[in-house]
Amino acid sequence: RGKLLNYSDEIDRESFSFPDYGGENGIFVAAGNSDAKAIIQLSRNRDDNFDFIKLLSEFRFKKHKSFPALIGSLTKIRNRESNMSQKDFKTALYKDFTFKNGYSRFELTRQSGIRSAQAVVTENKFTINESSFRLSAWFYGEDFLDLSSGSKSGKVTSQISIDSINYSFSSRRNNQYGFLLKSSSYLSEKLSTGHSILYSIKNTDSSNIEFLSAVSRKLNNKSSLKLDFLHKRKIRNRLTSRDESITQKIRLEFRFKDEKSYLRIYTGYKKESGNSDYLIIFAQARKNIS
Repeated sequence: RGKLLNYSDEIDRESFSFPDYGGENGIFVAAGNSDAKAIIQLSRNRDDNFDFIKLLSEFRFKKHKSFPALIGSLTKIRNRESNMSQKDFKTALYKDFTFKNGYSRFELTRQSGIRSAQAVVTENKFTINESSFRLSAWFYGEDFLDLSSGSKSGKVTSQISIDSINYSFSSRRNNQYGFLLKSSSYLSEKLSTGHSILYSIKNTDSSNIEFLSAVSRKLNNKSSLKLDFLHKRKIRNRLTSRDESITQKIRLEFRFKDEKSYLRIYTGYKKESGNSDYLIIFAQARKNIS
């Protein structure tokens, strides 16, 4: 539109830096060697109502067999109409431990600025013979603001407001804790199983429980069959009522893949609270003709 290098701060005007329907603009710089590494990332985005600036820095250094890290971030939100702004600061310490049969990773975060809060996230993996186990767990404080974070959480959301700048957004992590446990085992060369359970609770009145169990059979080097069962339970406690929904799904899947072709077909049956049961049929095929 003839604004190649122009910058417009008017609410109803676009520019090359901030076009209509644009995304993040910024820079990313990384430097280091095998013993230490530093990262700096700066980005800016805006829409008709708000201007967002995000700055992230990370410093990793080698200590024995692990790479602990110090992390800091700043998020500034400005209401373009009132010109009022708020700043969110986060500092974090990351530490990982590697051992013969797996690893453990921990991150402790402290938040200040708009509101004060803490968060702890951990990821772990253990391998025993032909079985592997993964455990993730998380805790986010009551006033935690996930303005630019994206770590582990359950699918339980709530609306968060920052009244001083009239800004609101949907948040998963605010005042949530939970865990995710996954396991996989080889029963034979061609037969394997997998199981997972997820539990998350938010604000002490909303919770999700999900359980998945699957068994897979390798037919040959190119094809396999899998049977899985999924159970979900959602509970939402209101001031005057209690809502509970249950979803169950069973599915049989066939896959074929070689150098030129891919085929995936599955059929299943789904039951969901408040809705009619229904049959699922899905097919996906891809062929490389070159």
